[in-house]
Amino acid sequence: MSVQKIGIITSGGDCGGLNGVIKGAAATANARGIEPYLIPNGYAGLYNLVDFEKLTRLTAERLAAFHVYMAGSEAGNSRVKISKIKDENKYNRIKAGMQKFGLNALIIAGGDDTGSVVVDLASNGVPCVHAPKTMDLDLMPYSVGGDSTINRIADFIRDLKTTGTTHNRVIVMEVFGRY
Repeated sequence: MSVQKIGIITSGGDCGGLNGVIKGAAATANARGIEPYLIPNGYAGLYNLVDFEKLTRLTAERLAAFHVYMAGSEAGNSRVKISKIKDENKYNRIKAGMQKFGLNALIIAGGDDTGSVVVDLASNGVPCVHAPKTMDLDLMPYSVGGDSTINRIADFIRDLKTTGTTHNRVIVMEVFGRY
């Protein structure tokens, strides 16, 4: 049997925890003898994979440099949506890119749009799973990004409370999110 290889992608907007998803998925893959690779720049990278010369292998040494408590993604990102790409052969192109690097499947971290793209990719023969992430807390009771957002907001509010008290001010804070 050949070596199993997976590609890891982040998609959509930024939120805390993306590097944690990459690191956790890659470390688990490494522990199971599966080679994890980083596909850069979200779906733009996936679509253009066939044109790449090489991918970054996520070895234990490479993962040690990841900052899991920082926002952003070591994979980079794009707002490209597979469904918006006007290429009738886009799924064959994606599969050709995966075949070029021997990738058996993808792990794709993203929000609700990503979830629908994962279903679309899978129904077109691209083996993949969705790692839900969102600041909105609108995907499931817990998803990557939600807890980070709530804790950051709580920290900011604590800081603003003392600032407001110090200056005898009332501070109104608006935060992003649907729930």
